[in-house]
Amino acid sequence: MTTHTDALVYTASILLLCLCGACATQTDSTGDPPATDANTGSDALTGACETNVRVGGFEIEPMPDGSLTAITGRVATGVVPSNILHRVESFGPCTLWRRQSLFCDPICAPGETCDDTGECIPYPDTVDVGTVTIAGLVQPVEMAPAGDPPIYFDTTVPVPGFEEGAPLILRGGRDTPGAFTLHGWGVAKFQLLTSSVTIRRDTPIDLAWTASTLESATVHFSASVDQHGVSPLRQTCDFEDSGEASIDPTLVNALIHAGVSGSPTVRIGRRTADRVTLDAGCIDLVVTSRVSPSSAVRAAQVVFPQPSPRSRRQPRPQDSPRTQTQPRRLAQLVPTVSIRRYTSPSRPQAAHRSVTRRKCRPDHVSTKCSRT
Repeated sequence: MTTHTDALVYTASILLLCLCGACATQTDSTGDPPATDANTGSDALTGACETNVRVGGFEIEPMPDGSLTAITGRVATGVVPSNILHRVESFGPCTLWRRQSLFCDPICAPGETCDDTGECIPYPDTVDVGTVTIAGLVQPVEMAPAGDPPIYFDTTVPVPGFEEGAPLILRGGRDTPGAFTLHGWGVAKFQLLTSSVTIRRDTPIDLAWTASTLESATVHFSASVDQHGVSPLRQTCDFEDSGEASIDPTLVNALIHAGVSGSPTVRIGRRTADRVTLDAGCIDLVVTSRVSPSSAVRAAQVVFPQPSPRSRRQPRPQDSPRTQTQPRRLAQLVPTVSIRRYTSPSRPQAAHRSVTRRKCRPDHVSTKCSRT
């Protein structure tokens, strides 16, 4: 006969076995979560870092010209203040960002930078995070830091570098206390169907592209108008990979209002993004496929708003005092040049030109000139 105590022990044993089985299904032999199906694993990726906490990241991008797959990355000891973007306005999946103008008085010394409070702080150093490995590509990648400051790059992987839907795992800092793991998915080649991107006041920006079946992927859009090296606003959008999207005219008007005196910069492509937070800040991994930056710029067009009638310069009346001929008093002075000679040990009898007092014209009298 089974007692009450035996029943409790039997129940506890079953519960312990279930918990151990659950633990075994959450990690594999490497200690990382098992790869899930690409079409149902969108919740596994956490997106890119916010600029106010981002200290570095890695990017995997097949070049649009088919030459190679570029893998780059770097990690710093802190956030660079000039890289921080401040949110101005959001509408749906799109946001307008402003880069704050930093100023310190007195100016910062070499090796320092100005922060958003007007104080000089040490410029964040780029650091070595050990050997970085990437699994899931068409060939394994192992990168050691190169150069000073240390950066990571690899150009040996052919295009496209990964298969669509392939799970990618990046590991870094294994021999350091700040070890990290980032995940991504191989994205399909991005094909933009929109022939031109027109930025016009009171007009939405309509985009069309060939959609993919990877639910983890989004289509990232970025636009700014450079004004001789200064871009006051940047517009970014993260759309679902459905094949079409539209940007609201409210954000388009705000972008134009910030200034359109320069050339536009438009970048658009498909990507997956994942991030991890360490003691120094946030690090992310972006796997992307974009259209060529040069073709994106050629496809972009900014239609400059016409000035209103009130802002146009009106012709001055003929009787305006500023249009009347005023006497030119400086015309009374005529500069003259005299030649005088002097004796020099190295250049005897060298000629020396000097400007003397200005002589007056015969028909003018002035105390500022001399008739001699």
